Amino acid sequence: MLSLSVIEESHNSSKTAEERPFIFRTCFFYENASPELETMLHHISRKPNDLLCHVQRIYYCFAHKQADHLFAALTDLLIILHGKGQALIKRMISGSHNLLSAQQCTLLEHALDVNHLHTLQTVKYSLFATGRIAEHELITTQYQASPDDSDDTLSLAHRYLEYSQVDHAMTLLEEALFTDDNEDIQHLLLQIYRSTDNRQHFLDTLTQAEQKDRPLIAEWQQLQQYFNDNPS
Repeated sequence: MLSLSVIEESHNSSKTAEERPFIFRTCFFYENASPELETMLHHISRKPNDLLCHVQRIYYCFAHKQADHLFAALTDLLIILHGKGQALIKRMISGSHNLLSAQQCTLLEHALDVNHLHTLQTVKYSLFATGRIAEHELITTQYQASPDDSDDTLSLAHRYLEYSQVDHAMTLLEEALFTDDNEDIQHLLLQIYRSTDNRQHFLDTLTQAEQKDRPLIAEWQQLQQYFNDNPS
């Protein structure tokens, strides 16, 4: 079982996760996540090298019996450590055995070798998995997007997000923004910008949309204000 002593010895910092407002609370990273876990996720997405917050996230998921989020938290720590901190991560994985499935434990232990990290690239709720497998081939899906079919575009975008293919979901939605007036496309795209703190993509897309007189929902201005109030 994980204990607070693991947290205390893993990092000597007293810094805790930032308390920030969440404009978009339905993003894929935060599905089934409590406000406390959301705060940790957002902090880690902005400061991926904050080891203490990673460990706090793992401990929180274990204590609240959230197996899928725990698996994602351990995955992200493995990715960020990239072969370092072996004693810490081994202890974390070992302490999580009674909550994770046998397959999840095997994948994590296999990925202790950085040459096998790619086996963790399709983990749901992971912040840093790229969504690619083996020879960097994209996971194929049963959905086929059509520029004239908003439902298909959104379905494919959600499918990408389910497998942590965030960049591909973002590109798909950015392209659809200029051909489709469905506001759900804008909502999901803004959720991605906000949750990944992707200021530059947001500004570039907003500029193009304004130049092309695309109808934009009010949340674009809200997110622009958020980025203005929270400079990197």
